Amino acid sequence: MNCLSYREALIFYKKAIAIDSSLVEACFGIGQVFCKLSLFGESLYWIEKGLILSDKLENNALGFYLGVCLKLKDTQDSTSSIERVIEAHGEEKKLMLTLGKICMKIPERCAEGRKIL
Repeated sequence: MNCLSYREALIFYKKAIAIDSSLVEACFGIGQVFCKLSLFGESLYWIEKGLILSDKLENNALGFYLGVCLKLKDTQDSTSSIERVIEAHGEEKKLMLTLGKICMKIPERCAEGRKIL
């Protein structure tokens, strides 16, 4: 898919969200498109939104989300996002391990990261 196709996909996903803002699949789709465009901050926002809206954490969506968290250069955005998903769904093991790994990269949160891991 080229950039034009990704941008077209974004238009359709956003139209779906405009009709029903609770469409989890559309949130994940937008997140995936932004990831393909290497816009990881935007991707993180939409995938997090989808995870928080969903009744339970699906392995594929969770794995994709955590991969984006690890790609994002802004560790504060990643940790804040994971903490919001934990607040919505509880201390799921994969979430906690990823939070610990990212905290280990932040000097002032390194001890917290060790404790989590």
